[in-house]
Amino acid sequence: MTTAHDSARRPSVLHIFKVYYPDLFGGTLTVIREICASLKDAFSSAVLVCSKSAERREIVVNDVAVERVRSFGDVLSLPAAPTYPWRLWRKIGKHDLLALHAPFPLADLVFAFGLGRGRPLVVHCHADIVTHAGMRWVVEPLMRRTLRRAEAIIVSEGVLVDTTPLLQEFADKCRIVPFGINVTKYDWSAFSADRVNDRGRLVLACGRLVPYKGFEVLIRAAVGGAFEVWIVGEGAERTRLEQLIHELGLADRVRLLGSVPDCERIKLMCIADVFVMPSVTNAETFGLVQLEAMAAGRPVVNTSFGIAVPRVARDGVEAITVSPGDAEQLGEAITTLIRDPERRRRMGMAARNRAIDRYSAAAFRQV
Repeated sequence: MTTAHDSARRPSVLHIFKVYYPDLFGGTLTVIREICASLKDAFSSAVLVCSKSAERREIVVNDVAVERVRSFGDVLSLPAAPTYPWRLWRKIGKHDLLALHAPFPLADLVFAFGLGRGRPLVVHCHADIVTHAGMRWVVEPLMRRTLRRAEAIIVSEGVLVDTTPLLQEFADKCRIVPFGINVTKYDWSAFSADRVNDRGRLVLACGRLVPYKGFEVLIRAAVGGAFEVWIVGEGAERTRLEQLIHELGLADRVRLLGSVPDCERIKLMCIADVFVMPSVTNAETFGLVQLEAMAAGRPVVNTSFGIAVPRVARDGVEAITVSPGDAEQLGEAITTLIRDPERRRRMGMAARNRAIDRYSAAAFRQV
């Protein structure tokens, strides 16, 4: 029987997180997908996640085996998947390396109690605990034990270590590896003959419909504006946002598009005039979706919240950075770019160049 240590095949990596495609899209999921794709020649990858879907438990996504453990919903942003720790423990021995994408307390339950010590563990730390921070006293001791056990801790930007007390305890283990995306997919010239909005006023935002994303602020920013807003994503806030759009009389200019296939999302990135990331808390650590917009050559409007967000798309270069939660200031920044095509072009080219030079998949492989 072939074992996990069979030298005739590539080493196997198990990526551990709470959700994955096709159930949801988001920054952390894109990071996992890009890691699997970028390192496919060196490693065989698998993913273990939770899912509310009643469909097949084992699927293949982009040539990567994905096992979905049944979840019965979310409790304090954590999947209610009681069998997940058991499934993780059962799978550990089948892989050569474990890659935990944190924070994910269900997995910490396994690692903190010493299970699976026979396999090396790398922790990709995507964010600090911000949402439901009152649970920190329960979760943080588990995370500390996991980080103590880890061989290495991967962060996208050094500022995350500087601003996160728990990571500061393990600074000697932290390695800075900027995110990398396949920038060749975002070739906006391919869509130049197929624009759906030729009026120069299309504003795009993408992300889960959750409070910290700040989509309510973006909707309010559209009041009195001469631009359209399209928001890609699904989530618990959808009904409330739809009601707000109706109350403000914006149904003709603000659209919630729901989840769309990757190919459609990429197309929207390339045809939009301005991309907006209106985050209102530090739960938005990096904002990978703004990096995708940069790869598509889009100028960005972001906020000063988010640990790395305004450092990825920089104020006055690739972005206009505004105060979080300020709908008036956000609307003014958007209007400034809508009214100035040359500035949009200049900032969009700077954004594209920064994505290629610092955040491409090729740059990631060289780290």
